Amino acid sequence: MPPANLTHGADPYALVSLDATHLVGVLRGASALVLLDAKLHELARVVVPGSAVTVTVTESGECWVAGETSPHLLRFRFDGRALVRSGDLEIPGVFGVRALAAGPAGALYALDAQSGKLLTLDPRRTRDPIREARVVGHGPLSLRRVSSNLVVDLLLDHALLVFRLSATGQVLEERARIHHDGPIWGFDAAPLSAGELLITATGVEDRPLDRSDGSFGFIDSFAFSYLLPEHGEVRELWRANVSELGVVTPKAPLLDVTAARAHVYITGYGSDRAAEFFFDAHAQEAPRAQTEPFYPGTSAGIRLRSGDYAFANPLLDAWVRRPLSKERHSSEAQEEAREREESRSPAEGSERRVLAEVYPVEAPQAPLATSEERLGEALFFTTLMAPSNSSEGSHSRFSCETCHFEGYGDGRVHYTGRDDVRVTTKPLRGLFNNRPHFSRALDADLATVSHHEFRVAGKGSGQDPWFEIKREDFPWLAQLGVQDATLGAEALRRALIAFLMRFSHTTNPAVVGRTGFDATESRGAAQFREHCARCHAARLQSDVPESALPFEAWQTAIFSPEGALVWASAEYQKTGVVPYVHESGTRVPSLRRVYAKWPHFTNGSADTLQGVLERARFDERRFFHDHAPEDGALRALTAEERRELLAFLELL
Repeated sequence: MPPANLTHGADPYALVSLDATHLVGVLRGASALVLLDAKLHELARVVVPGSAVTVTVTESGECWVAGETSPHLLRFRFDGRALVRSGDLEIPGVFGVRALAAGPAGALYALDAQSGKLLTLDPRRTRDPIREARVVGHGPLSLRRVSSNLVVDLLLDHALLVFRLSATGQVLEERARIHHDGPIWGFDAAPLSAGELLITATGVEDRPLDRSDGSFGFIDSFAFSYLLPEHGEVRELWRANVSELGVVTPKAPLLDVTAARAHVYITGYGSDRAAEFFFDAHAQEAPRAQTEPFYPGTSAGIRLRSGDYAFANPLLDAWVRRPLSKERHSSEAQEEAREREESRSPAEGSERRVLAEVYPVEAPQAPLATSEERLGEALFFTTLMAPSNSSEGSHSRFSCETCHFEGYGDGRVHYTGRDDVRVTTKPLRGLFNNRPHFSRALDADLATVSHHEFRVAGKGSGQDPWFEIKREDFPWLAQLGVQDATLGAEALRRALIAFLMRFSHTTNPAVVGRTGFDATESRGAAQFREHCARCHAARLQSDVPESALPFEAWQTAIFSPEGALVWASAEYQKTGVVPYVHESGTRVPSLRRVYAKWPHFTNGSADTLQGVLERARFDERRFFHDHAPEDGALRALTAEERRELLAFLELL
């Protein structure tokens, strides 16, 4: 199957202001840069090779765009009518860029997700643009320059880092580190007087996931506000459970500050409501909140000079504009809205008109999925699979993405509720040809997965998992092409299966533009065949031994865009990674896109792939990943063998 980013539409993903009357946005699925007017009408489009994902505009008005599968940053200038390409910048040693930000004095900052590095770039140095490279952590997701500060979001490390910047753009000392027990999905920040920085972050509840009763406990979505003084420690001002307000998996909070009065607008990717908070930027007191109906699926947003809000929405494959209501921000209107919301549960009012305009985006090179698959995508990424959940006690309102950001992981090692077993979060991409599913291998196929997920997602809600959905209760489903007035339980499960079948991995950036192994990778492939392939088989279907490719065919399969080999088998193994999740051991995990998973091993005990290889012990009959017996017959990998194997693993 083709990579999922090419099969589910244009995916409007990022959005920034270009000048007073124009915006630029990124279509992640179509890998394109688009020019928009202030009403979100598309004026021009430029295809950008490399799976475009991020864009920034410098102080001089230059527009830079980067992709996840290319080391090239592309520069554009706006001539008043169109975006004109004006050169590019190649970053040596980098496969792709996750996020960009513009700094002072022409500096650029880039995040390399695979190496975990923050790069400071000087575009004038075309041969050697890297001024500095520092490892900041696991899962770099986004970054933003705010005055003389650079804020970095580390998804898998569950942290926000704040660095001080020099007048010339140099990244100086780390001013603050905000750490949570769970991922932070988004943030916004604003400078205050006297060098202070106000930060609003959105993420999962800051406490361990609780699975002791078989459900998913304490994973509500929260908003957090912090004040960082010029000198001293960061302090929390407030935190709010936005799942209680019907706002789930928010990724793009929008913060505004006037004097000491602050206002943040928060939309949910996983739900059809938005929340506004009004608070004093210096007071440690609960904010005043109000909510309104909104569309799910927001990945990025900005406030326009008109006061309107504009959003990128991959779920709807659209740009969304929320016009400013002039009376909305008067004190009387705010108080009346607050009183109305206090008497209304989050589920009520879903039929009210959403005060927003939707502008669908088409892309021939990334066509929309079927309406059934789009419904399945909504079941995965929104609360549609468990619409009756509450936030009472340990119960939570959540979506699959709460623990599987964009289908991958969240960096957590959580207690399973069984004996003393703790496990990492596994990717939910590429399930279709990786049967049976999950570490205990108790789900034989996607039909079983689908049925079980409906059951466990809504456990404790009081709703029978075999339920139906009426489209009138979720009018935004019409934006996905859903026509049926009633969606029965079987139709919902079929839709989820249809989506999961197509929810494949994205292309590995390490293979883009290449056709074969170098000498080190070739020796690593031979090492893998000798030591690893007995379990991590080169199969197209993990449970079909006959689907294994011969060694001579590995290279072609690895360097294809799909990279479809699963590198797994359907059997249980006991390789010393304890405690075992099943009496027979643990199902052999897939190594497909192993670079995107962290931490490593089922129990999360390995911090790096290098560490995985250093623990390995083996002879002709046995292989141990950890806790190998003291046995003179077992040997370790040499340093050179580890180097070769690591080079090969990065290609999978």
